[in-house]
Amino acid sequence: AGECEVALVDQPSGKLRIVVSYNREKDYTGLEMEDGEGIMGRATQTRRTVIIEDYATWEGRSPKFDPVHRTVICVPLL
Repeated sequence: AGECEVALVDQPSGKLRIVVSYNREKDYTGLEMEDGEGIMGRATQTRRTVIIEDYATWEGRSPKFDPVHRTVICVPLL
């Protein structure tokens, strides 16, 4: 089953806020992350798609998310 999240960047602060959390084990809607935090922060900063093959062991993983998935992809929508 597919899962996804959509986050928007707050322009003044640079923080990311999850506005959609679909089919996840936990609803992360409303969660805020710092600029550059986690895979979403990395994709936002680099403006490039980021693919992590083993998210549970990735050094950039945000502690705000449970490492349930192995491969994670994040695509910035510019």
